[in-house]
Amino acid sequence: MINKGASIISRSFLIVFFSILYGINESYSQLLVGARVGGGVSWVKHETDLNKDEFTSKPVLAYNVGLATAIKVRNRFFLQTDILYARKGKYIEGVDDPNLENKASYHYLSVPIIYRVDFKGAISDLDFKWYVGAGPIINYWMSGKGTLKSSELDENDIDVLDYGLEFNYDPDLPEDMLYIVEPNRFQFGLLFSAGTVFEPLPNNYIVVEARLELGHSYLADGQGEFPDVLGYVDDLRVRSKSLQLSVSYLFDTQISKRKKGKSNYKK
Repeated sequence: MINKGASIISRSFLIVFFSILYGINESYSQLLVGARVGGGVSWVKHETDLNKDEFTSKPVLAYNVGLATAIKVRNRFFLQTDILYARKGKYIEGVDDPNLENKASYHYLSVPIIYRVDFKGAISDLDFKWYVGAGPIINYWMSGKGTLKSSELDENDIDVLDYGLEFNYDPDLPEDMLYIVEPNRFQFGLLFSAGTVFEPLPNNYIVVEARLELGHSYLADGQGEFPDVLGYVDDLRVRSKSLQLSVSYLFDTQISKRKKGKSNYKK
């Protein structure tokens, strides 16, 4: 469940996002707005040599959904800014402990900002545009959960431990909560994208896009700990990475026409 602090952050993201759109509305000639949905895989990369030897990482399913925009800043150049709910995660297996499996899903509020360059293309009589782009992404870590298997749990007759995440320390945390020490709730990364744009109807656009996200921030500067129950600690000095394929449906708000009407108005 998203806590009160995450709700405040979500509202703040929305206020900033729509303030940006309002400024864009006054500054630029074309604003495309619509919905985006995507799926793919995500994984983590351990940074310390010790954990590189102790654990292996595998990709897990990931997805995102939300509001998408594309702003034309000049001919052939667009600025894409989205506000998305994103689910990412990790799957860790042990090397020394072959029974160890830690599979976690993390929930984020994400704001990617991509600067793209468009090119024209054609297949037979079908005209389309294609583009490449890059830019930063800001992720706010809202919540998460996971499942843990290990030899230590087997010795205590526990097949699987389902656990949640807690970012604020509480000495009375239940046994199935993983306390995150020094979490990085705001995480930053870099995006690379490539896509195609089709116009099935005038001023309506379908965008098919692939994105590679390379996380720069650690999930936490510390680790995940269970309250006096397990010896296992979850090292979160890892960077998240993902590969995504998404589809967006955008329509032109036709700002340029409205501006033209205003400029022709005479008292």
